[in-house]
Amino acid sequence: MLGRLCGLVWVCCALLGAAGGASAQAGDGVYLDDGYTWFSLTSHRAVRGGQPVSDGWSLLSNLRAWGPIPNRSAFKVVVEPPGGKVGVYQFQGQVYPDANGKNACLVIVGLRNTDVVIPAVGLVPVKVYLINGDTDEETLLRTYTLDVRRVARFSGSGSNPSPDAPVYYLARGGEVLASIIHRRWPRDPSYVWDNSQRYDHNVVEVLFTHAPELFDNPAHMSHAVVTVDGQPLRLAHDEVVGGFTSDRQERAEATSVPASKTGPLDRTAFASRQYYVVLPLTWGKDGDRGRRADWTAIDDHPGAWEVTWVQGTNVLRTWRFRVQPDGHIAQHPEEAAGLQLAPANFCPDATLCETVIPGGGSILDARLSPDEAKRGAFYGRAWTTPDMQASAARVPDRNTAAGVGGPAATVTTAAGPAGAAPTPTAAPRLDAAGLWLEVKTHEDTRDGKPYAKGWSLHGSARVLGDVGPRDTFRVRLTVPGKELGGFLASAERSQRGLAVTFPPINPTLFTATGPVEVELYHRSAAGAESQVAVQHIVVGKVTRVRGSRNTPQADAEHYYLDHHADALSSALLKIDGRDPAYDFAPNTSRDNALNIVWHLSPTDAGWHLANEGYCRISVDGQRLTLTDDKVRTGVEANAVVTHSSWAKPDPRGGAGSYFEELRFCRLSSRLPVTWGAEKAPGYVVLEDHPGRWEVQYLHQQRPVRTWRFTVNADGSIAPHPEQATLAMAADGMFVETEIPAGGSFADARLVPAAAQRGRFGGPWVSAEGKSLAARVPSKGQAAP
Repeated sequence: MLGRLCGLVWVCCALLGAAGGASAQAGDGVYLDDGYTWFSLTSHRAVRGGQPVSDGWSLLSNLRAWGPIPNRSAFKVVVEPPGGKVGVYQFQGQVYPDANGKNACLVIVGLRNTDVVIPAVGLVPVKVYLINGDTDEETLLRTYTLDVRRVARFSGSGSNPSPDAPVYYLARGGEVLASIIHRRWPRDPSYVWDNSQRYDHNVVEVLFTHAPELFDNPAHMSHAVVTVDGQPLRLAHDEVVGGFTSDRQERAEATSVPASKTGPLDRTAFASRQYYVVLPLTWGKDGDRGRRADWTAIDDHPGAWEVTWVQGTNVLRTWRFRVQPDGHIAQHPEEAAGLQLAPANFCPDATLCETVIPGGGSILDARLSPDEAKRGAFYGRAWTTPDMQASAARVPDRNTAAGVGGPAATVTTAAGPAGAAPTPTAAPRLDAAGLWLEVKTHEDTRDGKPYAKGWSLHGSARVLGDVGPRDTFRVRLTVPGKELGGFLASAERSQRGLAVTFPPINPTLFTATGPVEVELYHRSAAGAESQVAVQHIVVGKVTRVRGSRNTPQADAEHYYLDHHADALSSALLKIDGRDPAYDFAPNTSRDNALNIVWHLSPTDAGWHLANEGYCRISVDGQRLTLTDDKVRTGVEANAVVTHSSWAKPDPRGGAGSYFEELRFCRLSSRLPVTWGAEKAPGYVVLEDHPGRWEVQYLHQQRPVRTWRFTVNADGSIAPHPEQATLAMAADGMFVETEIPAGGSFADARLVPAAAQRGRFGGPWVSAEGKSLAARVPSKGQAAP
């Protein structure tokens, strides 16, 4: 059985005696696993004489070697810039024996020494040595070549720039063809392991490196198209899933003064990461325990395979390899020429596969460099076979990486600077009232204690306008001066637009707290992309405890999204019984109705009272007589986090911990008002009462909310001045909201400062809106 993971490294690995393993043979010697090797740079910044300067970079290395390796063995990495300062990094790795008790695998993750700083740029040789744990003898395993670049930076603005310290990064244009196809055993992680998803059956994965625009999940909503010996193969299941390894990504950002010398600085990102995809394929002979019966098995289809990875109608990559009659993947000729990958006892097949990048690149590729690809991959190893040399010659030229130390090029496209947010164009708009965001905390244990790994962004939205059923939705998160990451979201055509939900399949985790910008982009099936909104959110964090008062223990902290700015975010919706305009506020009858969607931060008990309310309605100051005054309310979205502590007594009594709940809700309240041809019996008819409406929502004789809007003579509702910058579906309107002095059961906390930030994530633009925000009362604490 293949060994499992221990800590941050592989626990390798019991010999299975698998025949036909597609890897370079270790023999009696030791070799370095080229497919596992990953280098990245850390820039060193200092301030001297009041000016920011850079002293250079230090190297971070992930390495794995195979063979008869004694315990206490170590890696030594020697950086030898031509004519420059030599840097030496050395650290003892972890050695793992195979099933026969022989040491077979030496792994180190994150070999670094920040005291060793190198100022070199250009092509820099790096030698990797093994230091024998028994004899201290040093053996040179491999000489790599790093392509080090340096880019300039400024701080400030275009009108007032200040030179900042430059940053360094590795150009990885040669790595785009270094795709490794790997037959993975059940419950095993990716070839290089990190945070990859595990499977209960045999799967086939492809590991590759690319230059992303942002760190999203390109596998989301993607599928595979396959041919074998040129003939289409119908797959039993075609969905592709994937993810990235968190310690195998790098990003540097250059800043420059715009030609206009006004506005913000121009920004250009240089990013790279290693990514894996799990193809919808399984392997093993029929009846084997690991073979998944309802997936297509490669063993059943020997021959020349071509797998095209597609998102919507966009081709992302094509991979070619050969499946042998015994079901193994044939070794690529580059391995016979010296490329070294994991042996057969580590995985039954791990081999280089031919990679084809679509003309012009894809959404995977913020930049592509044919010159770098022709030099070779795996950090400077030259291509030796005609197939790979031909593949390198076909790599498109796209935003060739620039910076001191490498070939200079213009790093601009029609969409703006590479790596920056796409330039907004005329496009569909985000339905402001249909947006709900929240964060989910991800927990783990360390040394037996729970801790919060970070948070992921979840929510729902809708894009209005000309949208197609195969369109997607991209989310990008930033904090001042830094991109956090992002992902693609699923989308489905609805009655009035593109309905979007994003609990990510393989969520990107963040740890940032405080203000965060969420940029939302619509991406058509044809690949055109445009910004639909920028939402300003605030992420908070609360503490938690467990155990007892006598033996208290810290629990994992929890993150939450602060919705206090949405206290005045209310929308008035005319719901057609035959064709509901808002999927999240459905009409529960065949009759037309008037709904209010509104936000609140109630107590634990208070939110259950929402469906016990009733209303009073006046038009131009005159009270209407209501046959039915009931307000029928449902909870559309609910986010809650609990702060707990042993520092205060339990308010409920006893020996429990003190706890305090922070809850945010979105409600949909159906008013006893109808309209149009499909009128609800017994309800007030909207168009019969043109004028200035005031709807007071009450509970136990106490006001909860007051909403005001104007009905035109034809029964339409006049848009509020705030809608100059808001998009809503047909018959949806922003509505003026007033919160009673002191709040109500709907308000455990009211924060006037937050309310003044805006509505639906955007700033107030009208005098009327700003006046509403100025009247929000204060109640409770902003957070526990």
